[in-house]
Amino acid sequence: MGAAKFQYVNPDQDRTSGRLEAVSKSYTAVVICQNSLVGLGLKNLLSVSCFEVSEVATYDNALSVIAAYPTINLFVVDGCGNQSNAFGAISSIRSHHPEAKVAIVADQFTFDDVKAGIALGVAGFCSTSNSEALIKSLELVMLQELVVPFSAVRPVMEGDSLNSEIGPQEDAAEPKVCDPIMRKLSSRETEILRCLIRGASNKVIARQLDVTEATVKVHIKAILRKLRAANRTQAAMWAVEHLVKGEGASLRA
Repeated sequence: MGAAKFQYVNPDQDRTSGRLEAVSKSYTAVVICQNSLVGLGLKNLLSVSCFEVSEVATYDNALSVIAAYPTINLFVVDGCGNQSNAFGAISSIRSHHPEAKVAIVADQFTFDDVKAGIALGVAGFCSTSNSEALIKSLELVMLQELVVPFSAVRPVMEGDSLNSEIGPQEDAAEPKVCDPIMRKLSSRETEILRCLIRGASNKVIARQLDVTEATVKVHIKAILRKLRAANRTQAAMWAVEHLVKGEGASLRA
């Protein structure tokens, strides 16, 4: 992730009316950063907007902070540091706060960043290169808009990114059958992995698949064993890499 001019994917959004609607409300936010000084800078920036930052957390104490606030509207995650830490924090956010909005902030995003983030439920990929644009982006996120840098999706919209990433002989919509781990997973386990990507709890997964929570726990235990993953966050990260390949093709629509 590095520097790129920020643009919105949806050019038809009425930004003037949208901004007025957004700033007429007050939203609570939590900032999660690799560096606490960066987090304080974001807090100061947001202090002059419609966002009230309840807490600035680092990745080291992110889990306790995420669990401590039951009613947060927005989580702002620093995407400039370790990407695994950022995605792990986002998975925890989705488990504890399925209704909250999540935005990643960074200097630059690639198409792979956007693809993996969307799979985890990220609603905004916001550039730090312009403070006013950053605040407007977060306001649009709160107005149910998906915000991404145009530079990250331009290659896909022009039709050449997927060809270069996947190759002409590969099927982007399906995982590679030659992957030995994929052969070990049942169809139900694959379904549950996709739920883990979205940060769904066992209760939510059970309701979606019409099974008991005990059954979900058995499947997750089997998934962790087959993937040799220590926890569900690691399993979700594996799934982002192996199950979400090519799903960004839907961004063409």
